Formats: sequence, C-alpha cells, structure tokens
Amino acid sequence: MNRLEFLKEIKKSLVETVQYACAPIMEDKIEKWNHSLDVLSQLQWWHVANRVSETNKIEEKYIDRQTIILVHDNKKLYAYDGLCPSCKNLLTIVQIDSTCKCMYCEKEYSLASHEKNGLQEFPLKRAEDGYYVGLRKRKSV
Repeated sequence: MNRLEFLKEIKKSLVETVQYACAPIMEDKIEKWNHSLDVLSQLQWWHVANRVSETNKIEEKYIDRQTIILVHDNKKLYAYDGLCPSCKNLLTIVQIDSTCKCMYCEKEYSLASHEKNGLQEFPLKRAEDGYYVGLRKRKSV
C-alpha cells in the first residue's frame, strides 16, 4: 500500500466514524423537529392500516368523529376526507367505479386518479407498526 492509498483509507475511515457517531444525534434532532412541526400544525396521528393492500381497495374509516376514505392503489396509500367539499354531506363509495358520490348535491369524485380530484387529502406517515393519518386536533367542547 502506497502513501496515497493509505491517506485515502484514513479519510474514508474518519468519515465513516464521524457518520456513525453523529447518526443517533441527528436522528434524535430530526424526531424532535418532526414532533415540533406536529405540535405547531396541530396534527394528531391516528393508526389506519398495518400494511398497504396490493389490490386496489377502497375503505372507509371513522376516526375522531371524522370520515376518512383510504385508497390502496398499487402499493400506495392515500387518505381523503369523507365529506363532500361543496355541501359537507357524507360521500357514498362506489367500489366498482373507484368513485365516491354525494347523494345530496349529485357530485361525483374519482378515487382512481389521485391528482386534483377535489377531495381534501390528509397526510400519511409510515412507521414500524403501520400507517398513520394526520388529522387536526379538535377543540374539546
């Protein structure tokens, strides 16, 4: 091993050691920042699924007095508000068409195309024990 190879190996070892030593500290800082953002945005995380279904599946869940529509699509998960954006009535899911329809104002929303379908989308995060949806904390009455 010549001197140049030796110095490159020392540099590589030093960088790996610093990364190994700083990783837990950085992960802790990132976790604190994420928690602070959740508190500031008043988000509360609720468990909605253990895993994403490989089949295209639509399901409805009731969490904290809110209706959530979960769409499992090609190993991805989407969460939408279960209320009609225009009249605030419950939406009815039509599984065969991958749509949901408001029976009051007769509007129909596609769940197959996830781009700008008009429904409010909720944030999702993945953890070791499943998927969580972020909902704004409700004021206690």
